[in-house]
Amino acid sequence: MATAWNAARNDDGPESMIAAFENPACATITLLDMDEWMDADYWLEMDEEEIAESEERKRWRMLATQLKKKLADEWDRG
Repeated sequence: MATAWNAARNDDGPESMIAAFENPACATITLLDMDEWMDADYWLEMDEEEIAESEERKRWRMLATQLKKKLADEWDRG
């Protein structure tokens, strides 16, 4: 898991972070770090027109959306 996370932090695109997110062994604390590192709120607040300008932005938005949902689910489970 640490290898995927380190790769994600050194990569400009969302692919490595998506791979880490999709790993069932990804710990909640790692998800929280990812949320902060990628500034998920930034991607969620971006206008749809801006998101539509590139496939990479669409992937960042998708990751931010899924990350927030998973963190909310984790929070609800306590």
